[in-house]
Amino acid sequence: MTTVMALLLVVRVFDRSGDSLQDRQAALHAANAILQQADVTTRWVDCSNAGTPAAPACGTSLGPGELLIRITPGPPAPEGAQQQLGYSLIAPATASGDASAGVLGTVFSDRIARFADLACERPSLLVGRAIAHEIGHLLLGTHEHSPAGLMRAVWTPADVRRHRREDWMFTAADAARVRNSRITDQNRRLAEGASPKARPGS
Repeated sequence: MTTVMALLLVVRVFDRSGDSLQDRQAALHAANAILQQADVTTRWVDCSNAGTPAAPACGTSLGPGELLIRITPGPPAPEGAQQQLGYSLIAPATASGDASAGVLGTVFSDRIARFADLACERPSLLVGRAIAHEIGHLLLGTHEHSPAGLMRAVWTPADVRRHRREDWMFTAADAARVRNSRITDQNRRLAEGASPKARPGS
């Protein structure tokens, strides 16, 4: 019998937006639902406030399968420029063949709040969608966008008001790529190494 192992992603969250704990929890709930649709189980570690139980772990080095998400006001954008809601730092593939990689995604809370006003939607829901979008970039190791679904390049207020579920989920192709990403593969190998299994003879 073949056992399909759950893919566990650990995400440390640093919220510098000034929004409430309830807003942050609502945003992470929304992001979590999207990632679950792609069969990724996420454990959120809230590193937003010093003195919390999670704080000591927040200062340690990242382990395999860990990512950072930062929620913060954005820098001033040039007049007339398109308002980017977030970005991810992706290191290019190396000459030795290592895949592209990234561990830090950022979403801009103030820009998302303005966008939410235009769309007549709760900012926390759109922050959650933006978090899931940036995690998608980090898992896929690319800044490229998809023509449809959560990973498309442009979101409009009309998109939000339409409330089409497929607009805010990973497409089937993107979900498959996420499940086979560099980070989820690291976690799978770690889990396999922690379980007793037969080794072929040498």
